[in-house]
Parts: sequence; structure tokens; C-alpha cells
Amino acid sequence: MTADAANHITSIIKQGGGLFQQGRLPEALATFQRALAMAKEQLPANHPLVAAAVANTAELHRSMGQLDKAEPLLREGLELTRSAFGENDPNHLMALNNLAKVHLDSGRFAEAEKELERLTALRKGALGENHPDTASAMSSLAWAIHSQGDDARAEKLFADAERIFLATTGERHPEYVKCINNMGIMYGKRGELAKAEGYLKKALEIRRSVLGDAHPETAQGWGNLGSFYMASKNPQAAAQCYQKQRDIFGAAVGKNHPAYLGAITTLFNACMATGDAVTAEPVVAEMIAIRTAAFGESDPELAVLRDHQAKIKNALGT
Repeated sequence: MTADAANHITSIIKQGGGLFQQGRLPEALATFQRALAMAKEQLPANHPLVAAAVANTAELHRSMGQLDKAEPLLREGLELTRSAFGENDPNHLMALNNLAKVHLDSGRFAEAEKELERLTALRKGALGENHPDTASAMSSLAWAIHSQGDDARAEKLFADAERIFLATTGERHPEYVKCINNMGIMYGKRGELAKAEGYLKKALEIRRSVLGDAHPETAQGWGNLGSFYMASKNPQAAAQCYQKQRDIFGAAVGKNHPAYLGAITTLFNACMATGDAVTAEPVVAEMIAIRTAAFGESDPELAVLRDHQAKIKNALGT
């Protein structure tokens, strides 16, 4: 019975993974939640598929910006894997990695740094220094350190991680793409613009090649490149990137998702910077509609947006 249940749950998890790769996140989440419920009901608590189902469901919540739902699942997975498999088991290391990701996403960089230092040490001990999983931990640790202002230490960790990835996995590995994307952001903030643009473009092109043009991570790549162009005083190029980001997020996660609102907000700012009132008019109208539905008329941003809307209409003579 357990073997049959495990095989069925494995097939459901694979189905969820396929939906995730297609950028169909709500469907992927529902599929992983189904697998998790079945795993908890039909398998022993120390079965690896229980940990896998917890991890996959939590990661989907994280990918969709639902960090408050992801964190308790990840803490559950961390304790489950520690007690069932021990600290050096890959399931426990992945649970620790995923908890650190949530803390990175929520800006809790000091907590993430401690978790990632532990993860790096455990992976070095279990896998060796030149393993891609060790490089992944080093890259994430570098980002946590950069986010707290220590770029000298972060740059060395990034460079070491990049070297390991290129020697072991090649350029198409998702953690390599994440590494060079974050290097691009770091160099952009430091004013090293040629390095920054090169890394960000390379990360985007690999995502387009591997994940396709409709995937949310591809959208994020367009957004990162757009932010670089805005910081580089090139709002025309930024607007083109943000339009692509908006369109992908709208199709992949829906227009009520925070990522979509973020995308149209950055697009609006770029349009205003270029003086493109024709493009800005429908964007600001959509922003007003979304914010009104999400936050109500008490949202303080509405007055600012309506003022912008009136000025745009006046400029267009509408």
C-alpha cells in the first residue's frame, strides 16, 4: 500500500513541477497541495516524500509572494528533516536553504546570513567545496552579505560560486543564472555599469532559452534589466523591459498578484520619465482600479495616482 501511494504521490509532484516550469503557478500550487495532503495522510512522517511535498508547496507559496504561508511550512520541514534524516541529509539541507530564501525575500538578511553560513559549512563538509550545491549556498550567502553593505566579502563569494558553476554545471543551471543576475544587480549599485549590464543580459537570455518567454522568472529578468536602465538614466529602454515584465506576469500569475502591480508601477514610472503620456494613461487607470479593489478608497496612493491621471489627460486633451 505504501509503495503504491508513494508512486502516485511522486507522479502528482512531477505534474506540479511541470506546471511550475510552464509558469502556471496557481495550478502548480494546487497540485503540490494535493500531493502534500495525500503524503501526510498515507505515508509515515519520516518518509522522504512528506518532506518533498512540504518543500514544494512552500516553494510555490514563496514564488507567488505568499511568504507568510511559506515560512511555517519551511520550519515544519526543517524540523521534520532534522529529526528524520539528520543535519547532513540533502532533505534537511534543502529545507534550510528554502527557509533562508524566505528570509532573503522578506528582507531579513541577518537571519538569512546565519542560515546560509550554516548551509555553506554543511554542504562543504558533505559534498566538498567544488560542488554546485556548495556554490549555490555561497551565492545566496553573498547576496545576504551584499544586502547588508559588505560588497568586498560578497564579491569574493560570488566570484567563487561563478567559478564552481562554470566548472561543474555550465551556464544553463538555474542557480548559475541566479548568481550572475545578483552579481549584475550588485555591480549596478556600485556604478560598474558595463559589468552590470553584461551579467543582467546574460541571465535574462539564459532564462528565456531554458524557461521560455512566459515564465515568471523570465519576467523578473526583464524587470531587473529595466531597473538597471532606469538607474542608468535610460527610461526608454527601461519602459520596453517593464512592458515585457508586465505582460508575462499578467498571463502567468494574474492581474491581482502583487508582482503584477509592481510591474505596472515600474512601467508607469518609466513612462512618466520619458513623457510617454499615451502609454501612461491606460497604465495609471489600471493601477487605480487594482489599488482600489485591493486596498479600498482609503489607500493614500490613490490621490497621488489620480492627480497624475488628471495631468496626463490634460496633456492629451482628453
